[in-house]
Amino acid sequence: MVVWCTGRQESGDEFVRVKRATTRLTQQALCPGRPLLVARDHTTPWVWLPLARATRLDVAATAEALAAEHAQVRVALGELRRTLRAYSAANRSATATARLLSCHKNTVQYRIRSAERLLGHPVEDSGLDLDLALLALRWLGEAVSPRPGSPAPLGATGG
Repeated sequence: MVVWCTGRQESGDEFVRVKRATTRLTQQALCPGRPLLVARDHTTPWVWLPLARATRLDVAATAEALAAEHAQVRVALGELRRTLRAYSAANRSATATARLLSCHKNTVQYRIRSAERLLGHPVEDSGLDLDLALLALRWLGEAVSPRPGSPAPLGATGG
């Protein structure tokens, strides 16, 4: 997930707020260990939760709890990782990625633009960092991937 504070904050405690929200999510998801937290900048960490295989999180309830306790903190779950992995494997070609994913090239381009909005910069600018993050997710297991016909677990937002 990506966690950040909204609005212009100059108090210096933004990262503390973001860390508290991350701790709350870790508790709500009943994680067996501490999350992997990588600071993107001084207020935005990328976070991987150590989820048990069968973990299912009520995203709506979690959003309500975060909004009540951490009004200025936002969380994005998922990040379109399957498309980004395929895009990387296809040498950053939308056409080749579309073939790999059995979808239209425009769908791939839309997903890449969505990921770039979440990242705050073009995917091309984060090549190795992004590839390593996606690889880490792959090695950490598929506990955060949706199963067909089952409720979406934490981290599953499609694509």
